[in-house]
Amino acid sequence: TICIAEYDEDDKVIDEVWSATDERMDERRKERREARERDDTNKSRVLRKGLEKILDSVKLWKAVVELANEEYERLLLQRVVNYFPLHVELWLALASFETYKNAKVLNKARERLFREPAIWIKAAQLEDANGNTVMVGKILGRGIRPSQIGVEINRGGWMKEAEAAE
Repeated sequence: TICIAEYDEDDKVIDEVWSATDERMDERRKERREARERDDTNKSRVLRKGLEKILDSVKLWKAVVELANEEYERLLLQRVVNYFPLHVELWLALASFETYKNAKVLNKARERLFREPAIWIKAAQLEDANGNTVMVGKILGRGIRPSQIGVEINRGGWMKEAEAAE
């Protein structure tokens, strides 16, 4: 049989202690979160001042983007790829925000960086992830095709990207 004891005075004291501890922990978590946000805001402010002086620094732009919230990050990346249209990593970061139906970013990246294996492989991965396996081969074929018109293809780069994609 299960014995149900009455809620006594000791239990009440213990509950109050636990409740006070929980409240204090919540306050401390809130204080830490606010401190981190202030720190990120200060970092962002410093980085932006740096961008005023050195607008062409990819490293500074990346740092600013990393500190931004998701919505602002997308806007920043859209701006940054205009400054650095040949920077693959920035295009891939921007493409990660796009939905399958709105893959225009990858299309623009493929136009500007048609020799870059990472862009073509990312596009093929997107098709594969959405069940469009027929397009995977076509996309990769288009990526390799520039070699037929006199553009030298870095096969080692393609192999390295393909291995990383698996």
